[in-house]
Amino acid sequence: MMNKRDEKQPDGFSGRELMTDNSPTADDLTADLSALRVRQKRELQWGQLTLCGLCCVVMMLLNQLSARLLSGFVHDTLSYAAAVTLMSVVSVLLPSLAVMKWSGGMRRYTAPFVHKARSGVSIALVICGFGACAAVNFLMTAVNALFPAADSAGLGFAIGRSPCEVLLLLLSLAAVPAVCEETAFRGLMMGGLSSFGSGYAIVLSALCFGLLHAGARSMSAAFLTGLAMGLIRNATGSLIPPMTVHFLNNAFAVFGTLMSGTDYYEHYTVIWFVISAAAVVLMLALLGILVLRGTKLFYQYGRTVLTVREKTAAALTCPAMVLFAALSIIRLF
Repeated sequence: MMNKRDEKQPDGFSGRELMTDNSPTADDLTADLSALRVRQKRELQWGQLTLCGLCCVVMMLLNQLSARLLSGFVHDTLSYAAAVTLMSVVSVLLPSLAVMKWSGGMRRYTAPFVHKARSGVSIALVICGFGACAAVNFLMTAVNALFPAADSAGLGFAIGRSPCEVLLLLLSLAAVPAVCEETAFRGLMMGGLSSFGSGYAIVLSALCFGLLHAGARSMSAAFLTGLAMGLIRNATGSLIPPMTVHFLNNAFAVFGTLMSGTDYYEHYTVIWFVISAAAVVLMLALLGILVLRGTKLFYQYGRTVLTVREKTAAALTCPAMVLFAALSIIRLF
């Protein structure tokens, strides 16, 4: 008498043989993984990397073009503030928003950062970010002392120091760049690249942020501060904290420019040193407290089979990124 299991089996095949024939082999899994790796590398290289590279090229060219077009109209503080604001909006913010709109909308670039950090953690990270910027400024000050740079040509007119003019300079040189640049680099670029890993998105967006600044020292400082603001963006899931850090860092630079050449410059230097040193110490203390309390400061987004070497190779061989890097290097000479 045949049991039910034997009745369902075809002649000449056992249940064990059928299971072995239908299950994927190691070679099949290896082939599928290789195909997935090739597909993800193509999506990275010709998708997000090309998009970021082309956007950076457009931002650089628009910045150079608008600077030349507006240079003839700058003759006082008001016209200077208006020109700088227009350059930031036209050359940074509008291209970024256009790319976001064309490639799926703002939600696509904010969707990876779905968590919301507590307000206390966000404030602590803003202080830490300002401390990191202060540490970078200390480093750049030491470099400038050891290797003095050539004096810049200047603006060609005296910057006004009335309350209204100071407010205009803070808006044009600190607030507007903070909003525009953080939207572009920690919004568009980090949001688009985070699907291939948070660390990769932070480093590459900071690198593009640095390359967009003119001068080797400005590039280095912007890259380091970009790393700090990228980490804050990753930890808080919001653009507001990195924008705040960006604004504070630029505001101190604005006040330094306003104080230079005046009788109060030495006093400002002492105040800047004390506040910056306090910010660095407070940053270390807050980071220690957050770590000891077990606060999660790094969220890993994206699932990819690509290794760090493969993702780096994709960035180095992406034509748009190579073009952007070449234009950035040419600007140094």
